[in-house]
Amino acid sequence: MFKTKQALSSHMKHKHSAVSSSETSETSAGGNIASEVFRLFRQGVKPSEVVVRMNLPPEHVKQLWISYVELSEMSLPSSEINEIKEKLHELEEKIAELDDDIDSLYGSLESINSAACEYRWECPYCGEKGYVALRVKCGACGREMWWGWWKKK
Repeated sequence: MFKTKQALSSHMKHKHSAVSSSETSETSAGGNIASEVFRLFRQGVKPSEVVVRMNLPPEHVKQLWISYVELSEMSLPSSEINEIKEKLHELEEKIAELDDDIDSLYGSLESINSAACEYRWECPYCGEKGYVALRVKCGACGREMWWGWWKKK
């Protein structure tokens, strides 16, 4: 592995000294840099670390990262992509259902609070007014919790 872009470029120039065009040499060196950067990405090295390790400009590494991700996605079989899209769609539907359930719960609690405040519900034991709390239970997991309004201490 080459520590700097210059070291890699120098190596490539010596390796391809038979090639007369400097443009061809630069293109080849650029391809080898991309190859080395892609290898690092595949190993899990973060783009910011690649900048430091290879002494490359951040914008260059950013473009290589974008290319790497796009090319990696191209290698996924279409059946796998469709499966992922289907699962994502299912998750979106579940999230929408949960949002509706949460809105319904808040609506119920607001109704209780409004009723408690409007009618000035009074506790028959302590005489306080307007403080209402309910024990609610999740219909899926069975866990219980308190929801309501408490007097500040």
